[in-house]
Amino acid sequence: MNYKKSVVIAITCLLLGVISYVYATQDLSEVEKGKLFIKEYKEETMKHQTKEQHDNQLKNINELNDKIARYKAYSKAFGVKLTEEQAVKKVKEKILLEQYAKQHDIYPTKEEISKRIEEHKQMYVTDPYPVAQGMIEELDITVDEFFYEFLYDGYVADLVRLKIIEHLKSKHPKQSNESEQDYHERMIQELDHLVQSLENA
Repeated sequence: MNYKKSVVIAITCLLLGVISYVYATQDLSEVEKGKLFIKEYKEETMKHQTKEQHDNQLKNINELNDKIARYKAYSKAFGVKLTEEQAVKKVKEKILLEQYAKQHDIYPTKEEISKRIEEHKQMYVTDPYPVAQGMIEELDITVDEFFYEFLYDGYVADLVRLKIIEHLKSKHPKQSNESEQDYHERMIQELDHLVQSLENA
């Protein structure tokens, strides 16, 4: 996988909180897919907002409704079926992991969040990728607003997960016969187990 595509995948994960990106809806260009995603997203958010709220959509959308809107928009723009149930589950998971990170003093700092966002923003500025370009154009916002506002919560959630994985590594050392990839996958499994235990607590 080339570096540019890996960043596109990362942005999709930030939008949805899922490890999923496919080049569906083949009759549309990548820019058009990005624009369609935002059009569908706006339409979904309008169902939960007044006109005044919609004008400030980047800051005033209820988190759950926002996640549902993104899932539905992604389904229509990219041809991948994502459900409201998945959105609800993802929001609950995000809240539980954030609470866990704060309790264990590993919640990302503002500086860490800003650094991560700036790195991705600079990659986009250097070599814009069409899907994000379409989203930015359709939202009619600046590149800074796209990365620092529209994607902000996604970056926080992503860093929380990474911090927790590092925390879990301190409890579950790498085995001598284990590759880095296998070790990382085992830690993701440990993260899934942690989420399950938090849900059942």
